[in-house]
Amino acid sequence: MSKNVQSFFDEYSKDFSDLSSSIAIYERSKNFKLSTLINRIIRNSMISRFGITINAIVNNKCTSVLDIGCGPGEYAISLREHGLKNIQAIDFSQKMIDTAEIHEKEIFGTTEINWQVLDFLEVTAEKQYDGVIVVGVMDYIEDPKEFIDAVFNVTGKVAVISFPVNGGFMAWQRKIRYKRRCYLRMYSRNNVLSIFNALDCKTEIIDLGRDLLVIIKKY
Repeated sequence: MSKNVQSFFDEYSKDFSDLSSSIAIYERSKNFKLSTLINRIIRNSMISRFGITINAIVNNKCTSVLDIGCGPGEYAISLREHGLKNIQAIDFSQKMIDTAEIHEKEIFGTTEINWQVLDFLEVTAEKQYDGVIVVGVMDYIEDPKEFIDAVFNVTGKVAVISFPVNGGFMAWQRKIRYKRRCYLRMYSRNNVLSIFNALDCKTEIIDLGRDLLVIIKKY
C-alpha cells in the first residue's frame, strides 16, 4: 500500500470521528440522519453492501472473522453486536484504528475486538478465518490479483469483497477528487471476473451500481 494512500486515510479519519455520523452512514442507528435524497442516493451502495456483507458472515455461521481495511470499525462492531467473539480488524492507518477503538468502547463500554495497525500484504498469514471482509479496499490496491490470492489463502468459508465500478458520474467525480491525492483503481465486471477465474471457489457477483460486491465461498 503506497504512502500517499496511508496519508490520505489518516486525514480521512477525521470524517469518522463523530460516532453518530459514522453509524448513520450504515443505518445501524435508530437516529438515522441522512436527511437529503441526494445523500441517500450517494450512500445507497454503501448501505446495501454493509447489510449484504454482515448477512453473509452471519448466515455462513462464521465464528472467526478478519476485517481487512476496517476503517472506523463499523463492520467489526456490527459483528460483535451479532455475538461474534473472535474478530480481528486491521488497517494501515493508526488514526482509523484509534477511531474504531473509540467507537467500540462508546457502544459497549469495553474493547474486545482485536484492532491492529497492519498492512495485510506485509503480514505472513499463519491462520485462516471463517469469514474475511474486504470492503472499500480494492480501490487502492495496485496489484489486485496478488491481493485477492492472499485473501483467498486466509479464507476458511466465505469472503466478501467490494470493487468500485469504472463508469458513471460517481466514478468520474471520484477520479477528479482523488487526482494527485492517492492511487485509485476502478473495475469493470470483466476485470473482476478475471481476478477470480483461477480460484477454486463459488463466486457470486452482486451489482450495486456504484460497486460490484463479490461473495466467494470455498468448496
